[in-house]
Amino acid sequence: MSKDFAEFPETPYLVGLSGLFLRVENDLGYYFFSPSHAFLSSVLKFGPRSLSLGIGLLSSRFCFCIPFLQTSLGGIGHMGRKKQTQMAFSSAHWRHRYSHGGSLRKRRLGRGARPLSSRDSIHLVLKANRLCLGSGLGLRTYKRFFLIQKLAQRYGWKFYVRIEQISIQADHIHLLVRGSRRSGLQNFLRVFAGQISQNFQKHELTLVTDTTKNLGQSETRQTKLWLQRPFTRVVKGWKGLQIVRAYIQLNEKEALGEISYQKRRLRGFSLTDWQELWS
Repeated sequence: MSKDFAEFPETPYLVGLSGLFLRVENDLGYYFFSPSHAFLSSVLKFGPRSLSLGIGLLSSRFCFCIPFLQTSLGGIGHMGRKKQTQMAFSSAHWRHRYSHGGSLRKRRLGRGARPLSSRDSIHLVLKANRLCLGSGLGLRTYKRFFLIQKLAQRYGWKFYVRIEQISIQADHIHLLVRGSRRSGLQNFLRVFAGQISQNFQKHELTLVTDTTKNLGQSETRQTKLWLQRPFTRVVKGWKGLQIVRAYIQLNEKEALGEISYQKRRLRGFSLTDWQELWS
């Protein structure tokens, strides 16, 4: 690496030094000194952003360095530690950077802020507990099916969320939604899931599955309808949108019995299967 020191006239450096030295970067520029140099304590108090250890040669006009150890400090003091903590909680695996909720909540990386977008569609999945629904059709019974559709339409209008696609399965619901504001999407996710659970209890569409005895008296507790937090994923790109739309349509066709279940899902589709999917 070559660096012209004329850009940093205030930068302290050692002329003609060769061997082991430290390179510190902060808002004021670059600092080079030996590990035992007196400038170490004076430079670190300005809050360096990065620190590297290497072998090279310093002169009055250039610096040649072969680094073999480099780290990012993020500042000194409590401000630097606070910034590091916030960045650590916001980091996530690249596969889940647009996803939140569902089984991701079981891991630390899935407990950050929910990614939402007002420009892209969002794939929403609500997973229900089959113990509350009993055997049979589950959510696809007549009353439950039309109640869910009614609530989706009502609160979609209320929070300015457009329901692009919906598929109600026996134990989960797929929705493809799009909202103009983040606050509207957040309110829709919270209210829609809560209203389904409350209306199911109101119309006695859920089953009591847990019985406990307290001081000789039997008490019944209502098991939660939803197993996990709502799962959302921001759909990026035209290709991703088409895949999600086809996946939701496939779930609906399988629930209707028009297409048999395939373990490979969309990957094993032939041209005839694709034509039957949207017929």
